[in-house]
Amino acid sequence: MLVHGHNRRGKRTRLYRIWRDVVTRCHNPNHQQFRDYGGRGLQAYETWRNSFQAFRDDVLAEIGEPPPGALFGRIDTGLGYQPGNIKWATRTQQNRNRRTVMGSPDMATEVRTVYDPAISRKSGLTAQVLANELGVTVDVIRDIARRKTWKRVAAKRK
Repeated sequence: MLVHGHNRRGKRTRLYRIWRDVVTRCHNPNHQQFRDYGGRGLQAYETWRNSFQAFRDDVLAEIGEPPPGALFGRIDTGLGYQPGNIKWATRTQQNRNRRTVMGSPDMATEVRTVYDPAISRKSGLTAQVLANELGVTVDVIRDIARRKTWKRVAAKRK
């Protein structure tokens, strides 16, 4: 049995806690965040899932020790936790990568195709209705419509 010393009672290291959280939110349906990770098909790299030591070795070799205050994140949020798709990020960077904050290019195209703020009340398709339908905040819809985000994405031609 390999003893890595990162899980001593009351002395779990930060990297061990990160590993445990990644594995549980991706693979435990009872975890509070499973819906946003494992429920969307995101998984922890199989070798990492089964071995903290492999996770530790790969993370340290690829991105080093966690800087103070940094969070463990994914470069491409559509992919799982795997080599080549991990990073240390600030809280602000992580918050900006949330699906409810950013939307997506496809969402921007759809919003600009179907939503016109000038006639939204008359048409019944308000920012709130569209936000609820797409699972984002009203501000995301308004920012897309006003071209504050996804500036280079155009509406589909009708």
